[in-house]
Amino acid sequence: AKNNGDVIDYSTYGGDGTDLPDVRTAKTLFYDRDEHGNPPDISTIKAEISPSTIVTRLFFNQNELLPLYVNDLVDIWYDGKLYSGYIADRVKTEFND
Repeated sequence: AKNNGDVIDYSTYGGDGTDLPDVRTAKTLFYDRDEHGNPPDISTIKAEISPSTIVTRLFFNQNELLPLYVNDLVDIWYDGKLYSGYIADRVKTEFND
């Protein structure tokens, strides 16, 4: 089994789940690319999904006929600033609500 602090890249994972950490944090993350067009690195992701981070739930006022999916580009206005980024995947565990 992996350590509970490990980040699992599900795009390359091919196991049956028995080698995954016992405790998994399910979060939906919103990432923007940096000024050079690069996605966040593993250390950034690991810091943001640590158990001590605050989970913010975003609710989109959207047309129910146009649901959002992973990798959809979305714009979010917060505190007078526009943030554009892609919706990241969500870890599936028995603890998801």
